[in-house]
Amino acid sequence: MTARVLISENDMTIRHSLAKRFAVEGWQVRFAGEAETLLRWTSEDVADAVVVVDLASPTDPGHEVAQTLRRRHPRLPIVTTIREANLRASAQAILSGSFETLPKPYQAEDLVAAIRRAITLPRGRHLSAAVAQAAKDNRLPLIGRSAAMQALYRTAARLVQSTLPVLITGETGVGKALIARCLHDLGPRRGRAFAALNLVSLSGPDIADRLLGWQQVEGLIELARGGTLYLHAVGDLSAEAQARLMRVLNETGLDREPASVGAAADVRLVASGPDDLCARVDRGEFREDLYYRLGVATLAVPSLRSRPEDVPDLANAFLHRGTVPGVAAQHLDPLALQRLRAHDWPGNVRELENLIRRIQALYPHANICADIVEEQLAARGRSARSPAGESGADHPDRLALAVEQAVSTYFAEAAADGRPGLHDHITRAVEAPLLKATLLATRGNKSRAAALLGISRASLSKKIEHHALEEIQS
Repeated sequence: MTARVLISENDMTIRHSLAKRFAVEGWQVRFAGEAETLLRWTSEDVADAVVVVDLASPTDPGHEVAQTLRRRHPRLPIVTTIREANLRASAQAILSGSFETLPKPYQAEDLVAAIRRAITLPRGRHLSAAVAQAAKDNRLPLIGRSAAMQALYRTAARLVQSTLPVLITGETGVGKALIARCLHDLGPRRGRAFAALNLVSLSGPDIADRLLGWQQVEGLIELARGGTLYLHAVGDLSAEAQARLMRVLNETGLDREPASVGAAADVRLVASGPDDLCARVDRGEFREDLYYRLGVATLAVPSLRSRPEDVPDLANAFLHRGTVPGVAAQHLDPLALQRLRAHDWPGNVRELENLIRRIQALYPHANICADIVEEQLAARGRSARSPAGESGADHPDRLALAVEQAVSTYFAEAAADGRPGLHDHITRAVEAPLLKATLLATRGNKSRAAALLGISRASLSKKIEHHALEEIQS
């Protein structure tokens, strides 16, 4: 049976491009300028149809159209295209009845692939009323149009309605705690408690006491009853602490779905750990049984380094969020955004957010140029991704690598004439740019620069004179 593809799209260029591509697939295609037209076209048999609805905004009438189609035809596969690339928009699209969502602008091949999946795997599940309310919340800051983030949104948006234990993995600073909070705030438990426990440096007895309670202090499991318990940094647990946590899971049934047999605690369990947690299991550093108990469902959060196309949207979002009412808005010029994209972001999204906050605090300029970004990146001792394609993951300490290369070169040259003074040579080479970058970051304020460097103001003045650095006006 030939599939019928019904699309709401008023851009004639997009229509022409899709019509040619869909003809190759042999599909029958009809384009509607308004989403409401789709309701008339689907009034009869829709067994061989796939509907593509464009959702231009959270208030677009396409949402109501998609919901109406879902009510009338529960097994009708619906694909939605969205302008906003974040988890809230994806959850709202799924709430409207979408089988799959694509962010605009998209490639024709991506839509073709989505329609193929929709034809073979129609969606028939619904989100709860609690999710409907949560999907309207604009506070959720997960942002990204990259393919990696869209895949994450799709998986997370479907897990919000579940009570399965979820294990979130990723590098430091990618936003694991934020995703854990989103799973709670978008889900049916959003009106109940969200209790978080940072497991870093906790011993086995400490974990048991914090979770189960001690003396007259109520445990977090009880505090989170009806809500969500978030265990942060499970990868930092010692072997003894891992064993104790396993005993707590066995005693409380915390890792079982609340409605399942043997689950004593009405709590949804979410945990997070490093991106190499599975490898640690293979090396015997993390218990395999605990890994699978925590990770009934898993979410792997991509590093910012692996999705540089998301950097401009994130940077602009952080800049907008930090704007003070009554103060002229700032913006990043194209070269500044280009420089941000070139950085390797070893600290991931957290590093980018801190950089933008620091720039807003130090520079009142309406236009944030590339020089300002460069100064602040230099002040943090970071360097951009190398042109050879090496990433921060390949060389996590570029400063140490640079020093090692400089020393090797020094020895190669010194071997011929035996020049002494290696320590002074390296110290001078490192200290001068360190002082200059710190002074630039503080706009010449010696007291602040000295505090950042951890030395006295008098010592800083001597070093400035010793290195013959130019004075920077405050």
